[in-house]
Amino acid sequence: MPNVFVNALKSDVPTTAFPLYTGPAEVKSVCHSLFMANKIGAEVKVSVQLVDTSTGESCMVAFEVPVPINSTYYLDKPINIEETDILNVWADTATSLDITASILQVT
Repeated sequence: MPNVFVNALKSDVPTTAFPLYTGPAEVKSVCHSLFMANKIGAEVKVSVQLVDTSTGESCMVAFEVPVPINSTYYLDKPINIEETDILNVWADTATSLDITASILQVT
């Protein structure tokens, strides 16, 4: 099977951890970019967490990063995601953000 790009999308990001992407079995993944668009008339804070399911450890990739009114915050550095690892996202204000991730699946 060839390497493929996929998108992981979430409209109206919740205020609790939402699993935006889970690494498929027997696939290594690389999140190339993560776009977080603020849709409301107030600043919103966004958090991104990577969970390593093989060790049970988790770490914050971004924590309560402010996204200004009507703007987009993006992470453009790669995040390596192993099989079954989880990329969680959440915001401090419900339904305020849309998030798009561009992910390369390496098989």
